[in-house]
Amino acid sequence: MAQDRVWVSAIKTDSSLVKGLEKDESEPGWVALNERRDPAEQDLPVHLYGKYRDDPLKDLPPLFMGGSGISMSGQIAAPMLNFDLGRTLLLPLRILLADRTTEIGAERAFYTIPRYHVFEALAPEDSPALRQSEYDDAQWLLPRAPKDGDVAVKPQALEAPAIWFDSRLINGFFMSGPLVAALQEAGVARYWQLFECRVV
Repeated sequence: MAQDRVWVSAIKTDSSLVKGLEKDESEPGWVALNERRDPAEQDLPVHLYGKYRDDPLKDLPPLFMGGSGISMSGQIAAPMLNFDLGRTLLLPLRILLADRTTEIGAERAFYTIPRYHVFEALAPEDSPALRQSEYDDAQWLLPRAPKDGDVAVKPQALEAPAIWFDSRLINGFFMSGPLVAALQEAGVARYWQLFECRVV
C-alpha cells in the first residue's frame, strides 16, 4: 500500500539539471527565507534571474536546479499542492532573464522548493550502498547509480510529511508513498528520479 512506502529522490546528483540562475538576496522573499521565516504573501512569487546576459534560458526542463534549489513547472508541482508538506515550502516562482525585465515561461507557472522539512529517519547502518562523506563521518551520499532498496529508513519515516530531508543524507531527500502515487498518476514521477527505500 502507498502509505507503507517511502521513496528517495536522486535529482540532486544530476548535474545536467543545473541551470544558470541566481537570486537577488535583497528581495524581501529571500530575506525572509534567509532569516528562516516564511515569506509574506505580498512578497510572492519569489524571483530567479538568469546569470548570463547571453543565455536566453530557452527549453528549461520541467524540473531543474539553480539559484534557489529545485524548481519545476506548474504541472509537476500540482500534485504536491494537495499534500501536507510540513515545513517544506513550495513557493510560486517567476523567472526572468539577466536583464531582470524579460520574463520567461510565464505560461508554465513555475514553483520552487527553497526549504525542506527536516526529519531524522535515515538508517545508514542498514544502507551499505551509501557512500560516507569524506568530510564528515556522520554524513552520507547516495550511490553513484542508485537503485531500489539501496537506502533504508526507520519506521518513523512513515509518519513524516510528504516531502522531507534528513541532514545526514547530503544529496537526497524523501517523499511519502501517497505523494509518489499521486505523481505517478499525474505522469510526472519520472522527473524526480525516485528509488524506493526499505523500511527496517
